[in-house]
Amino acid sequence: MPGVVLLRSDCCEGTLPGACFADGMTGFLKAHGIQIFDYPQFALPLRERIRERAQALAQEYGVSIEHITKAHIPKEDVLV
Repeated sequence: MPGVVLLRSDCCEGTLPGACFADGMTGFLKAHGIQIFDYPQFALPLRERIRERAQALAQEYGVSIEHITKAHIPKEDVLV
């Protein structure tokens, strides 16, 4: 029976020292020649790499990925 991996936007946490506050992120972007309003274009390839890697791992281990966008949905209601 294949497994299920649940990805919730509120389940993964971490800190990026130096970029975890507004001035720090602005400084990071500025140091890399990225204007603040260009951040979405900067982040898009990174987001896609994360998704592609997650999908590859899921396939490798025979599990599916279901993205749950609502934090109020308990994972117990989704798992079978």
